[in-house]
Order: sequence, then C-alpha cells, then structure tokens
Amino acid sequence: MTTSNIISLLIALCAILLTAYGLHATRRHNRLSVTPHLNGCSNILTTDEGLTFSYEIGNNGIGPARIKKFLLFQDGKLFPKGNDDYVESLIREHLGDRLNYQIRHNFNFGKDASLKAGDTCRIVEIFFPGAKSQDKEKILKIFVGMDLRIEYESFYGQKFVFDTENKMDRDKLA
Repeated sequence: MTTSNIISLLIALCAILLTAYGLHATRRHNRLSVTPHLNGCSNILTTDEGLTFSYEIGNNGIGPARIKKFLLFQDGKLFPKGNDDYVESLIREHLGDRLNYQIRHNFNFGKDASLKAGDTCRIVEIFFPGAKSQDKEKILKIFVGMDLRIEYESFYGQKFVFDTENKMDRDKLA
C-alpha cells in the first residue's frame, strides 16, 4: 500500500466519522426541538357573586405532549375510573356537601390525546356562590388531598411525568 493510498483511506475514514457525528448531533437537536413540558396553574377569581376556582394544564415546552396516562388521586390513593366523568366524579366524591359549589367546566384527556406546544387546557372550573375573598383560604384547603398525575411523551418517545404530588411510590399503582 502506497503512502497516497493510506492518506486517501485516512481522509475517507475522517469524512465518515465526521458525517456520523453530524448525523448524531442533528438527531439529538431534533429530539430536543420537540421536547414538551407540562405545568399546572390554579386560578382564583373573586366577584360580588362568589369565588371561581380553576386549574389548568399547559404545555410550555417546544413540542407536543402525547398524553399516555391521566390519573387522579384522592388522599394518596388512585381514584378509580368509572363510567362517569372522571374529574367530576373525583370532585363530587372529595368535596361532598361541605360547601355549596357548581362545577362549571371539567375536562378529561382521552386515550392517546396530545397537547400542542403553547396550548393550555382547563381541567376544572368550580364556582362557589356567595363566597368572599376572605373565604379563599378555607376553599383552597378543601382541595388538599386531590392530586393529578399525567404521564406523557414526546413524539420521539421520550417519557415524562407531571405530578402535583411527586410521590415516587405511585409508579407502582399506575
């Protein structure tokens, strides 16, 4: 083998390595460019008529979130899905007759739903007629014990979890 052949082989090998690295870097960049990130936000609006509580889930990531599991918990235990509306059932079970309230809106993620980047979804809106701003703390305390867990993934299959309680032992339940 001549020196020029060795040099040509070495240059070709370097070109192959650089191409492979470029492909790896491009694939990594593409995966990062579609990474979702779910977050939750509660809102309280007080008017002369009463107090409105709402809870929303938003995707502030840069890619869509494919919702794989939507789970609700009551006092640390998985709340069973029945034939009824999942979110409304939990609220009615947890709040009972403690306060006068009206569920004005509730939302359940369907099977294999997705949430676009930048979108927000209102999970629940509850109106407490006659409640005043000084009742806010009392009303917020009644929501203690209700939690939400959303298992989701990017379109590349990267798995993520949004959990309002962040309890690791819940993985065994889901």
